[in-house]
Amino acid sequence: MNRSVSLSRYLWLTVCWALVALASGCSTRIPEPWAKLGLPLQGLDRVRETTSGDLFWADYRGCTDEQLIARVEGAMLHAGYARTCSTFEGRVRGYTKGADKLLVKVDSIGPVSTLSVGNKAGSDRLLYGVCFDGYQLGVPTRVK
Repeated sequence: MNRSVSLSRYLWLTVCWALVALASGCSTRIPEPWAKLGLPLQGLDRVRETTSGDLFWADYRGCTDEQLIARVEGAMLHAGYARTCSTFEGRVRGYTKGADKLLVKVDSIGPVSTLSVGNKAGSDRLLYGVCFDGYQLGVPTRVK
């Protein structure tokens, strides 16, 4: 009898933790406007709560960074974007479609690949500047 009470308490706590996780932003649904890009669902672990209309930020598992960036590139090309920038060994890429410019970045944290896709307001400003605004990487030049 005591064992069944422990088991039901355990199940109840498990359900409560799952509800807390769902309420705290652990989602695997890609929100608009990012869903229209056809970003990959395969391996999607969670969409981070900081995702907004300017930035899509998510964690993926079960794929390498190279596989993830290849899937994202396929989605971007299929959505009508053209790759216009590739830097940092292909981990940062810029895509344009008319006046629309999106920066894609993939980072690794252990077994998790983190994807960010953002416009000028949502992206890392320096990386966006390298891809779209003519910022140059290299040895600094002293201005006299």
